[in-house]
Amino acid sequence: MPPFSHRKNLEKSNPPIEVHVTRGNWTESVHLVDAVILDSKAQVVAGFGEFEKVRTYPRSTIKMIQALYLVESGAYSSLGLTPAHLTLACASHNGEPAHTDLLMSWLEKIQALESDLVCGAHTPYDEKTAQDLIRKGIKPCPRHNNCSGKHAGILSALKKEKIDIRHYGNYDHPLQIKFRKMLTETSGDLLDQAPWGPDGCGIPTYAMTLIGMAKSLSLLNLDPSLPAERSAALKLIRTSVISEPFYLGGTNDFCTDLIAEAGDRMIVKAGAEGVYAGALFEPGYSFALKVRDGNGRASRVAVAKLLSAFQGLSEDEFVKLSRHTEPFVKNYSGETVGKIFVPFPLFS
Repeated sequence: MPPFSHRKNLEKSNPPIEVHVTRGNWTESVHLVDAVILDSKAQVVAGFGEFEKVRTYPRSTIKMIQALYLVESGAYSSLGLTPAHLTLACASHNGEPAHTDLLMSWLEKIQALESDLVCGAHTPYDEKTAQDLIRKGIKPCPRHNNCSGKHAGILSALKKEKIDIRHYGNYDHPLQIKFRKMLTETSGDLLDQAPWGPDGCGIPTYAMTLIGMAKSLSLLNLDPSLPAERSAALKLIRTSVISEPFYLGGTNDFCTDLIAEAGDRMIVKAGAEGVYAGALFEPGYSFALKVRDGNGRASRVAVAKLLSAFQGLSEDEFVKLSRHTEPFVKNYSGETVGKIFVPFPLFS
């Protein structure tokens, strides 16, 4: 296959990506996916579906951009935090003991209480951890929330800058004003004027364009024209996530497994409701996508197909990660009865 930058059939406007779900020899469901790939100058290389019209909440995909506050405030260095802490600040973690133990020791370090976290509690994503809690009669706590690391990072930065941590999830809190400004700068979307709503973890999330999301994640490609302080912070985030991918998700998590397999070449981040974004370090591309119906089972498959089409994933890597890239559909007896996959090439 020739390098994608030299392929004559590369189009800037393509049909939406189709993710098919089969049962037996029949397609039972189809999920449509809008997506965009940008080059190092933030120009559209290829688009799929209605990518120019889509405006959606980025949810967790922009946590690495929000983590800039932890680094640029000086809190990361002054607290003596590690790459594992910084990755946890970017994470949608499974709530496994390694995640929650690090989280609780971090809160102790900044003299914060678990009750200071506004993220709320949910059952750990990791099934074994969830079952262990049930056996022990322990209710899930905020530490188990997949976003708790982001909130620990927020509290660390606020305390470093001596900003009142109370009500930090409110739209008009200084933190949220800072986040809107930062995300406007990185995406080009005017977020003070954008629709918004409370995220699952209690802080506002702002409707962004797919192009804006991809622009924000493109910062991880470390453009040499960036100011030195911003560039250093981004490099620290990038190297931390690559070196400690377990803390980004955990056991059997797609982002963790993908970065562990090919992290020196890319970073990807999932968000709720079928959203994904990421950066391909060579040649400095970035992408964002949204499953129209919000079904997360389609998002990983679409990401894998997109990455393989742009040589971010080799054929061997695609197969090695097949539990994510083309997962089987199983019945309650554990029998394989179908598959989730993209049946058509993205380009003719």
